[in-house]
Amino acid sequence: MWKKLVSAALALTLVLTCVACGDTKNSNGSNKKSDSSVEVSAEDTKNTEVLKIGDEKIALDYVYLYVIQFIYTYNATEDTISNNMDSYKNQIISQLRTDEIKYIYAKNNGIELTDDEKTEMDDVVDRYYKTFPKKFLESYGISRDTVESLFYKQRYISKLNDDTQKNLEEKYQKEAAEELKDKTFFDLYYMLFPTVEYKDGSPVTDSDGNYTQLSDDKKQKQAKDAAEAKKRLEAGEDIQDLEKEYGIEECSEELRSYFGAYSEDLNNLIKDLQNGDVSETYESDLGYMVVKMVNNNDEDYKQYYIETAAGQKASNQMTVEENNWLASVEVDEEKDMIGDTWSNLDISKVAAVMDKEGISKSGK
Repeated sequence: MWKKLVSAALALTLVLTCVACGDTKNSNGSNKKSDSSVEVSAEDTKNTEVLKIGDEKIALDYVYLYVIQFIYTYNATEDTISNNMDSYKNQIISQLRTDEIKYIYAKNNGIELTDDEKTEMDDVVDRYYKTFPKKFLESYGISRDTVESLFYKQRYISKLNDDTQKNLEEKYQKEAAEELKDKTFFDLYYMLFPTVEYKDGSPVTDSDGNYTQLSDDKKQKQAKDAAEAKKRLEAGEDIQDLEKEYGIEECSEELRSYFGAYSEDLNNLIKDLQNGDVSETYESDLGYMVVKMVNNNDEDYKQYYIETAAGQKASNQMTVEENNWLASVEVDEEKDMIGDTWSNLDISKVAAVMDKEGISKSGK
């Protein structure tokens, strides 16, 4: 059974796409590299607003938490951050903004956490404190409420993703089931005795796109072998053993689909085969084919086909849905920043403290 895609990200998933591409414009539109740090006491971080997202204002303690998680996740060091300050900071603030907009959308569209999910989040926060000591977090004004806020928001986002994916899959499964309700699926195995050259499992073509033909003598031998293999299959010999004996493994395989999906000749060849039946020898452009029907009514594969097709379609649609979520809040990257706290903040100093205290991965 095809496994549904589910979101299991309960922690931050900050995506670093370009940390070595040099300095880029930072959030206030400047190309200038940040080279100073704003001194804000731990007590004041909760009251120091950094940016606005929709109607929400994000304080420095929450931003610091994103910075810390980013440094830890990507093993960023003081030196690597200093050399790519704007690139790192742009990624962090961009991910924070994206997550916050998704959270706002989730809350505005009826996503709520169950009591069990809230308990689960409490356990996640407890585990977080085993990696990041309380004293260290408090030095940046990060309280348990700050940590809970971040992980609760992440859980809302995860649930929004999961529920949307599930609803899309159910919708597309119903559509696929209706579309394929009159189709009968099969499972067969075929051997192909090629009359054209094969290389790495594919027929060889010339510069004009035509198949490279074998000699007439070789073609006659392939026809003879196909007829012989057909009789041996009918006598009960194993088809995979025979393909190895005849040296045709690279152009023989199992095939699962539905009746009517192929050419008229091939459809006519297999349409009346019962389980275990062997077809007549069929001559195609590629050679002589002999088919053995494994299952002429494969309901399991039909359901797998429906679920897989629906899952792929749902995953593609998820991109559209996510874009709609992000478009639900108007963003102005420059005007949304409050003051110059973020543009002046030297986040490499956070990495230096983490490394010194053995909190970052590089310090362990």
